[in-house]
Amino acid sequence: MKTLTIELVNDKAFDLLKDLEALNLIRLVNPSQSPSLGVRLGSLDGQYSIPDDFNEPLDDLKDYQ
Repeated sequence: MKTLTIELVNDKAFDLLKDLEALNLIRLVNPSQSPSLGVRLGSLDGQYSIPDDFNEPLDDLKDYQ
């Protein structure tokens, strides 16, 4: 399935698209109803942990300090 965003310049074009949808050839999606992509803020709460020594230098890089 491919998703395409178009801008209609004529009202008759929308009528044509509705006819195509009635034939199950396309599906019209209202942009305000489309699912949001990305991560919702707070959705990962409690699913990760940061070690206490996170900001400490790494032992593997001691030679470069």
